[in-house]
Amino acid sequence: MGAGVVVSALISPYNYVYDLAMLAAAARLLCKTVLRHARKLEQYILATIILLVGAYGAVLSAVVPKTIGDDMTRPVSILGPVLFAGGIVVFRVLWRSSQAVEDSSLVKTVKSAK
Repeated sequence: MGAGVVVSALISPYNYVYDLAMLAAAARLLCKTVLRHARKLEQYILATIILLVGAYGAVLSAVVPKTIGDDMTRPVSILGPVLFAGGIVVFRVLWRSSQAVEDSSLVKTVKSAK
């Protein structure tokens, strides 16, 4: 379910605050899995992406209305590739998690057959 929420956030070309709020829901849904199965580098990459996207959104919200002079206009986000890279990391972790579950169930099956 959390992976589906990540994909939903990648659909929007603007990545407004209300679009990025979906990533908070995804983070909550995937938190235990990521902490259990992600390598340290993957955890650092995801943390960096979260901080980068949040800071970019805050700066964009503060600077763009003052420079353009229009409160309604927002440029298309350039952080789409960054979010996509984060999605790739999340899916790698989820794949590793599913493999670990399959491996543990296989071991249980072998032990119960003996």
